[in-house]
Order: sequence, then structure tokens, then C-alpha cells
Amino acid sequence: LLEEKCGNLEEKNEAPSFGILFSSIFELCQSKKRAIDKVIIDGEQLELTELKNILEIKIDKFDCVEFFSVNKEELFEKLKNMGIEFINIAKQFEDFSMLLNEGKDIAVLNILRTVSLLVRHLFLFHSLFMLLDIPMEYPVAGKAILEYKNEINSLLKSVVDAFEKKDVVEASDIAEYELSPLLSSLGNGLIELS
Repeated sequence: LLEEKCGNLEEKNEAPSFGILFSSIFELCQSKKRAIDKVIIDGEQLELTELKNILEIKIDKFDCVEFFSVNKEELFEKLKNMGIEFINIAKQFEDFSMLLNEGKDIAVLNILRTVSLLVRHLFLFHSLFMLLDIPMEYPVAGKAILEYKNEINSLLKSVVDAFEKKDVVEASDIAEYELSPLLSSLGNGLIELS
């Protein structure tokens, strides 16, 4: 399939673009019931959303392009592990008010950053649901992934705003009584889905 799409690279005068290589690898993965999970270019892992910036660049401009793929079983395992991560981070919010009261700002910011990264990772992972035969809008614990993303991001913003105003009570209340149960619900839903 790669030779069909890109031709024999040693015989061609001009290298194909990264976009052509990517679409060829994507089709090959689909035909093997796999999905592209990770792309590393010249030793740097790129988010799948960043790839659009390099689609027109010829692949001979890179020293090394690596694609990694996963199958259904691996995706379900990742989904389960992601659910566990959401549950674990939700539990960290139980000590949130104590951390705020003790002035442990770095620990607080690390928890918030971890939640933000998990949500981003889940949203990128969500695009692989088609490989799992799960519709994109399939509800996880009663809500679509996009709905969770929007709610969590809104609550994170509220916690950060309260944190910046040094309003420990408001930041703690939102984190412990709104954000934590939402993360827990999402985590349990992902585990159930896997």
C-alpha cells in the first residue's frame, strides 16, 4: 500500500509530502484494524493535532519519521487505564482545601495541570473510538465526551479564578463538590466502557 501511494522512494526523484505518507499509513492501519496512536519526528513526539502544520513538507526534510499504532485490545486497555487515572486524580481533590490552606500552591497547580492534560488526552483519544466500534457521540456515564470536556474545562477555569483571587473556600468547594465527582463519574464510565 505504501509503495502504491508513495511509490518506491529510492526510485523517485522527489519524496512525497508528509500528508501523503500519513494518509497512506492511516489507510494501512485501518485495513489492519489498527489506529495511529503516536507520531515521532526526529525524536520529538507530536500530538496528532499538530500534524496538520507539516502535511505539505516533503518527508526527506526529516531525518526520522516513526508511526506507532494500536489495535482494539490495546485501545480498550488504554481506555480502562485512562478511567483509572481520572478516578485517581478525582481522589486528589479530597485534600484540595488542605493543600490550599497550607499554601502548597505548586501541588494545587500540578493537580489542575494533570486534569487539563488528561482531558486533552481523552479528547484526542476520543477520535479513535471508531476503531472500537463506539459512535463518537456515545454517552459515557450519561454524557458525551465533548460535554465532559466542556464541563471540566469550565470548572477548571472557575477553580483557577478562585485560586488567583485567593478565595480558598470557593476554589475548594468547586474542586471537591463539583469537579471531583465529575472526574470520578467520567473515570468509572470509561472503565465500564472498556
